[in-house]
Amino acid sequence: MLVLALILTLAPACGNGDEEATPTPTPGATPTPGVTPTPTDDVKTVKIALLTPLSGAASAWGREFEDGYDWAIDSINEAGGFKIGTDTYIIKKAKGDSKFQGSVGATEATRLVLQEGCHYMVGPVTVYRAIDPIVKDGKCFVLNMTNTELVSPDNPYFLLGAAPVRAWYPAF
Repeated sequence: MLVLALILTLAPACGNGDEEATPTPTPGATPTPGVTPTPTDDVKTVKIALLTPLSGAASAWGREFEDGYDWAIDSINEAGGFKIGTDTYIIKKAKGDSKFQGSVGATEATRLVLQEGCHYMVGPVTVYRAIDPIVKDGKCFVLNMTNTELVSPDNPYFLLGAAPVRAWYPAF
C-alpha cells in the first residue's frame, strides 16, 4: 500500500500537459467505507497498470506482485477511494504480462500506456530498458523496484520504490 500511496501523491501531475485547465468540481458526498463508489462527476478514476511476468520463467515473482497490487487497490477502493484536494478517486486496474521478456514487455507497455492511457505503472521487473521510450512518450510514471540506472533527472518518469538490489542482495 505504501508503494501505491507514493504513486497516488503524483496524481495531480498526471496528463501530458496538453489539456486545458478545468475548474475543480464541487465536492460530493463522502463515499461510504466498504463500498466502492461508481465514477461520477464527483468521483473520478485513475488507472494504475501492473506490468510484470505473470507467465514464463519469473511468474512466481509476478504473481506475488499481482497479489499485492490487487489487494492494495481493492482495499483503497473498498474504503471509498482516495482524495486529492476536494476530488475523490477510485483506482481502475490494468494488467500486462511481460513474460519476463523485453520484447513482450514493450508490447504490453505500448498497450497499457499508449492505447489504454495509463499514467502510472508498477512492477516492470527486468523490462525497464525495453519500456523506457514508451513510458517517456506516454508520460507514464513507473514505480521501479530494483533498477537505479534509469532513475535520474534526465528520466523523470522512473521512480525508485524500494532499495536497489545492490543494497539487499549481499545479505542473502
